[in-house]
Amino acid sequence: MNSVVVVFLNSIEKVNKLFQKGIVINNECVLVSPLSSPDKKVLLLNVPAFISDEVIVKERLGTEETVSPIKKIPLGCKSPLIKHLVYFRMVFMVLNEGVEELNVVFKFRIYGFDYNIFVSTDSEIKCFKCGLIGHLVLAYPERQSDPGVS
Repeated sequence: MNSVVVVFLNSIEKVNKLFQKGIVINNECVLVSPLSSPDKKVLLLNVPAFISDEVIVKERLGTEETVSPIKKIPLGCKSPLIKHLVYFRMVFMVLNEGVEELNVVFKFRIYGFDYNIFVSTDSEIKCFKCGLIGHLVLAYPERQSDPGVS
């Protein structure tokens, strides 16, 4: 049976003491965990299939604490021929103190080619150039009017 007990306390000191010592229910000591969790869902976008999850964690995500394995999210196609395609990858991480959101680009150089992996804690995928939702950098609205871009 999977039971849950919710306890409300009136001070932070009591909460910390409860986390350290636990609570006794029916002569059994039960460890207490908070309702909120410090981990964040992090999306990894534009990851080439040949870059393994281990390489990403070891090379780039090593500064943060990962609390789950990287999960591959399928594209959602019904055709068995392309059912194996992955849309993006997701991992749960505990970010460094003071970091609320993560929007970075990891650059990998493999066999003389450069690959960019976009990493974000936002559930809505944003343009990494302007920060707006609804387009990618390749389809940046100002791109057509910029003569320096080919």
